[in-house]
Amino acid sequence: MDKEKRNFLKGFLVPDNTGGSPTMTLPKPIADEVIKKIEEINWMRKVFRTVNVPARTLTVPTVNYDLDNVKQAAVGGAPTGLSNTTPSVGSIVLEPGKLAAKGALQVDDIDDSSLDVVDMLLENFAIAFGRAEERAMILGNERNRAVTDPLKIFLGLYEIAANNASTTPVTYDPSTAYAVVDAVSEAIKELGVYGRNKGDLILVVSSTMADYFRKDKSLRYNMLGDAGVVKTGSLPRVFGIEVVETTYLDGQGEGSNKAAGILVPKSEFVIGARRQFKVTPDADPENDAINYYAYESVDFQGLHKTGANYDAVVLIDQVS
Repeated sequence: MDKEKRNFLKGFLVPDNTGGSPTMTLPKPIADEVIKKIEEINWMRKVFRTVNVPARTLTVPTVNYDLDNVKQAAVGGAPTGLSNTTPSVGSIVLEPGKLAAKGALQVDDIDDSSLDVVDMLLENFAIAFGRAEERAMILGNERNRAVTDPLKIFLGLYEIAANNASTTPVTYDPSTAYAVVDAVSEAIKELGVYGRNKGDLILVVSSTMADYFRKDKSLRYNMLGDAGVVKTGSLPRVFGIEVVETTYLDGQGEGSNKAAGILVPKSEFVIGARRQFKVTPDADPENDAINYYAYESVDFQGLHKTGANYDAVVLIDQVS
């Protein structure tokens, strides 16, 4: 952050003793820097589409996959029996929930021009929020805004795939050759129409399942060959599908080794964000410090549902 922005922040974020400490919405150029850091930490922000929610809620339309109402136009005659080719349109309502974090700085450190403590404070907030977002987008287990548990801000991918999906989970036995790759193929089939575009799919796996991928016989060439997996550390694509490892899936699943994965189209889930970052300073004269309370608002939802269950997500799990 440049000196001008830093000095501006210091002027805003250091409360005086003449009144209260109102919540401050960071100016857009500074908020954008914080949000950029959050996006760096939470890889899911790069994968799924982020929609700006300028008000409390935002309705996002969805188009369902219906049978094509198309007939052949017979030679010499007009087509008959055509129904309107009208897509089935629904909607979801994004309503970002609020995440909060607290930090403290010593006044002497704020006054020391050689220390970029404001930068460090905002970066620490961004890192904390980025990790909290990713964890909730994987492990969120309820949508309950009346509690403080961050895993209840919205449903995450694992809860949706395991308990709120219209698809059937795919199981595999890691002791069987090619089991992991075969499971991915079966999961693609289970997605149906949502699995057509392999380039749009992403497979999110636990550390244990990632280990199975690295050891799978059918992927050995990709480890040492053109893909250079051993050199780069990235997991190989399977049937053109990007594979991403996350430690937040560790411990989830039914198998003894907890080796779960989730297959989902990147275009299927939407992140709703206010793209605002608020900070409230609160003087602590007893300790010659200032406490800071930071807030951001975010939501995470899938687009297509049948009743209460999501259509475009499949759980891959080790046999129990």
